Amino acid sequence: MNYGGEYVVPPAGEFVKSVVENNALVRSGRSESYDGEIIKVIEVENFPILGKVKFFLKHWDDEKTQNEMQAMGLNPSQGRPNMQSLHFVQIDESLRWRAAKTELEIEQKTALAAVDAFCTDYEDRIKALGGIGFFLGGIGPDGHVAFNCRGSDLHSTTRLTPVNYETQAAASTDLGGIEVARKSWVITIGMGTITSNPAGVALVFAAGDAKAKVVADSIQLPRSNLRPAGALADLPNARFYLTRSAATGLAARVLEDVREEAAKSAAGARGKSDMAKKVVMDLGVRLKKRLRDITAEDVHADALACALFTGCSAAVIKASEFLLSSRWSDEIHH
Repeated sequence: MNYGGEYVVPPAGEFVKSVVENNALVRSGRSESYDGEIIKVIEVENFPILGKVKFFLKHWDDEKTQNEMQAMGLNPSQGRPNMQSLHFVQIDESLRWRAAKTELEIEQKTALAAVDAFCTDYEDRIKALGGIGFFLGGIGPDGHVAFNCRGSDLHSTTRLTPVNYETQAAASTDLGGIEVARKSWVITIGMGTITSNPAGVALVFAAGDAKAKVVADSIQLPRSNLRPAGALADLPNARFYLTRSAATGLAARVLEDVREEAAKSAAGARGKSDMAKKVVMDLGVRLKKRLRDITAEDVHADALACALFTGCSAAVIKASEFLLSSRWSDEIHH
């Protein structure tokens, strides 16, 4: 992959880690993959870091920008990326029609046939180019990628399709409001379209804890039509780029944070930490118990709580009793 000149697609099935990606991993302090994750992940501290590419392109010749790019592993002396050899896909994301009327039925059938023909031709054109070499997108509240909503076939192709309410709501601003969005069908490339080129690169961005659950399900659970993003597990060069908050549902990463917290703190001080509060509060939610009703046995049985209160004996009881009988616990209940 040449960041200043021609884009070189990696051989099919070959794992590729660029200098930039490696630097991002080092900065994150994370591994790119943990047990139970079917898609590799790059974590960053916050949302603005995810938008650096646009900033770099706009300020490429600025000395400060070039120094920052070099620190990230980019070589600004090669010049701005050459985009001329790339084929960009811009999808008309909405297709609207009025309610069916008898005198228009023939016209509607003709129109629908034309749309289907367009989708087939579009898919053929992508395949003729060797498939999609680079895909960049986000993930919706129901886990949709492009407009492949929950329940979409993981091998789907370009098509005209309805969308569910979650997707309508997320797209309503662009489509002119929910009243317009709820009546709209869309044309979208399919998950099969995105993953048909085994050498393709697919990057999915997500920010904020509102996306944490759908991100976690897509990365940790088996591939399923209920989780369209899981289809990206077929691509060796697929990555999720996540903010820390969007990665809070990834169990192995959270456990790593908890173990680091446990290593830093003495047992008697853990009850004051935000990590300890969050772990015990989450435990209470899962068990449907009030904080003061959580027992040492409950802490023993929970991987995160047990890792936080290391020792899992007298230390567990001491730390959990501190948390659950403290004035902080009383304040929560009042």
